[in-house]
Amino acid sequence: MLARYQRQEVSCEQVLKLLDASPYHVLYRSHATRLLTEAQLQEMLAAARSYNIRHHLTGLLLHSNGCFVQVLEGPKAEVQALYARIQRDGRHTHVVTVSEGHGPKRRFGNWEMALGRVAGSAVVRAFETVLLQEEASDAPASDRLLSALLQAFNVHMPPPTSFAPLRR
Repeated sequence: MLARYQRQEVSCEQVLKLLDASPYHVLYRSHATRLLTEAQLQEMLAAARSYNIRHHLTGLLLHSNGCFVQVLEGPKAEVQALYARIQRDGRHTHVVTVSEGHGPKRRFGNWEMALGRVAGSAVVRAFETVLLQEEASDAPASDRLLSALLQAFNVHMPPPTSFAPLRR
């Protein structure tokens, strides 16, 4: 996009419109203030899916023993509004932003909210990866970090697609 702007193929106004239209993401980690039962987790997931469909959001929630890693993506204002709610939500503590910004396309276009689970040792390695990335650089987390987390949680993603909410 920058190259097209420099070649004067697009105006500044067009670049801003494209940025507004490109999906925005937030990748964060948090801890539950108390352990959730399976029923509570499923209830939370159902509410998230319903909300996400109404607000054109997609994403992935990874969970293990009260630890969460979540990727939210969609229109910037919608992602930021939901993330602000999550940060204020009394069910979460130690909410840490790992990465956020615009991307060229959605990674989870097929999922209004997917859920991944993992046993204790793998989640520890995944969170160590996040912590090492944070300590090693002031730069936001890269795609490699997200890939490492997905691999640690044994999540196999479908190819990225355009947003089309799933109908159930």
